[in-house]
Amino acid sequence: TNDSMLVCQKVAVRDHRKGDVSYSSTTGTDLIRMEGLATSLRLVNETYKANDPIGPLSLSSWQAPPVKNVVAIYGINLPTEVCGVYRRNPAGVQISSAALSLEQLFVLDKDAKLSKRGRESHVIEDGVILETKNTPQDIIDRSCCGDGGVQKKSGDGTVAYWSLQHCRAWEGECNVTVHEIDGAPHREILNDGRFHALLLKLLRA
Repeated sequence: TNDSMLVCQKVAVRDHRKGDVSYSSTTGTDLIRMEGLATSLRLVNETYKANDPIGPLSLSSWQAPPVKNVVAIYGINLPTEVCGVYRRNPAGVQISSAALSLEQLFVLDKDAKLSKRGRESHVIEDGVILETKNTPQDIIDRSCCGDGGVQKKSGDGTVAYWSLQHCRAWEGECNVTVHEIDGAPHREILNDGRFHALLLKLLRA
């Protein structure tokens, strides 16, 4: 319906109140614009992008850093937020004896449910969709014509898997080695014995 939207493109969603409904895919940036915050978005872009002294914007994250070797160590296979399901806020204006206030245009659709196909690879909690260890991931592999196949994995509980494995895109321009630690959370990995054992092994090599 026009009243609901999905900030994600690959997960099948249904609304248990209405049966199957059509959710429109959109980006977070477009969602901010629809909330009427285009000016705020422009100020953020001007402050942190156009006038960023570090720059330059001509470089892409797909371009390798100017180093010979990259070693990535990160945790995997924890439920990790990847997108959200939103619907129009039925209360666009709140009137009270104290003040008149405008509410946000879109809110998380906490009644949305995943379809049978969606439940095979993701879970949903109050409108927030999380990838799981059963989520198919396109593996980046520049050494194999850009296609490393599909494997079932998820992120570290904070960072989605697609972002964690991004360094694989630099293979060929520098030497990339990836070590994935099953069940290691984003921060707690620093207190994980497997991480320290691997780090010592790499330093002694």
